[in-house]
Amino acid sequence: MEKERPFSSFGSALPRSNRSPVRKFFTYVGAFILFAVVPLAFVGWRELWVNLLERDRPEIILEKPPVGLGLEPLRFSFDVADSGSGIDEVIVRGVQGSEVREIFRRDYDGPKVNRDTINIEMSKDDHPFDEGDLTITIVTFDRAFFPNVRQVSIEVEVDYGPPEIEVITTQHNAVLGGSQMVFYRLKEVNDVFSGITVGQYLFPGFPAKALDEDYESRPDVYFAFFPIPLNFVQDKDKIRLFARDRVGNFTSAPIHYRVRDPNYPERPIALKTEFLEGTVYELAKKYSEFDAKMNLKQEEEVAQPNSPEEMVKQFISVNEGYRNLLETSMKEIFGRPKIRKLWDGSFVRLPDSREVAQFGEKRRYFYQGLDAGSVVSSGVDLLMGRGAKATAVNDGIVVYSGEMGPFGKTVIIDHGFGLYSLYGFLSSSDVSEGDKVLKSEAIGSPGSTGLNDLVNSVHFEMRLHGLPVRPVEWWDSQWVRDHITNRIQDTKKILGMRTRLPLEKRGL
Repeated sequence: MEKERPFSSFGSALPRSNRSPVRKFFTYVGAFILFAVVPLAFVGWRELWVNLLERDRPEIILEKPPVGLGLEPLRFSFDVADSGSGIDEVIVRGVQGSEVREIFRRDYDGPKVNRDTINIEMSKDDHPFDEGDLTITIVTFDRAFFPNVRQVSIEVEVDYGPPEIEVITTQHNAVLGGSQMVFYRLKEVNDVFSGITVGQYLFPGFPAKALDEDYESRPDVYFAFFPIPLNFVQDKDKIRLFARDRVGNFTSAPIHYRVRDPNYPERPIALKTEFLEGTVYELAKKYSEFDAKMNLKQEEEVAQPNSPEEMVKQFISVNEGYRNLLETSMKEIFGRPKIRKLWDGSFVRLPDSREVAQFGEKRRYFYQGLDAGSVVSSGVDLLMGRGAKATAVNDGIVVYSGEMGPFGKTVIIDHGFGLYSLYGFLSSSDVSEGDKVLKSEAIGSPGSTGLNDLVNSVHFEMRLHGLPVRPVEWWDSQWVRDHITNRIQDTKKILGMRTRLPLEKRGL
């Protein structure tokens, strides 16, 4: 006699031999229907919900809304998305008063699309809206039986008039590597970015009232400090004022200028073996680490050079590659200038110092007859007296204090409106980032750090909007008076403003 079997999913407790064939047939058919039809029914109900009963609205993702329509085409993009039934239609319209114009329409009649990117371009010729306010509406529908809709409205400005700019100061004579200052007037000042272009470089302008309170009554007057880069090409590069309003309308105007080439010298420098094997090798390792961090890549192993050729190759990588990478990293420091005048009067030289390397000179390096490359000096190297301190050349705020590759231990001071002073090769720093310093205040001790084989020295630079400029100009009280102080006063006279005498001339 057979023993009873335990229950199976669709069987009975009776022995299999006692089941009738008909009962077995219906048992298996029932199992098949349950396994096959129930999932299909679930899927069907899901599709029915998605395509017929879905009530979730589609999405419109607009990360950077447009500002306005001007002389140049207005371009913007957005995404539409619907994870259920999919996108059915996208419409973009412009609404101005009672007038409605269709800008864009796209229908999705083919396979289901759950996400799409829409690129819009509007021009004055294709979409001649009147100047003033304009509402751009984006509408999208999904493919549900009862369509769901999402709408986004954006308020923009239509302005076809470029800002007007006019130069005030008349002469802007400078030298390669020098500094200059220009005053100009803007007819439209709200939401206008303006300044000056010098060749490939662009430098911002600032309201004159931020420089001198007498200009409070003239919000239309602006000024800009600008450098003449050492790579400025007379016959190719131009110097022009510019202004761009919030909708992108752009205008520019020429200024009168003359740039003189002071013929900076060229100096050959013979490298020493102990310098290459010691200082340069250590900097090469720091360069590899810095390069990996800046460019998000794996740090390369640096080996001690074993031949003159390897020494020269390593020196070039530090002297040129490290410097270039450092310039890129310093853009963040020089890109956030204080928009106020922090300095007071003329700038002072570092005390008890002797210049041993000039600004702008082209240094050519050699080692055992091998060419080791060249660089143009971005500052001056100063040999300091015993016990002398590196001091601030004028009032300002410390924006950097720490190691800086070829510059060694470095301090950078912001003097306002894009003007900075840099002190390298230091053995120690007496200040920290954020400290306010006064003219002639000690900020550190001279040393021999960085790419430097001198002892008790300071590498000093003046920077204007990040570019190196001639320190000798800012050290010259007569130059500061002629190019800065007097220009501020002369501009007031040109504008018919009342001018105040300097304190010393008022007996105060």
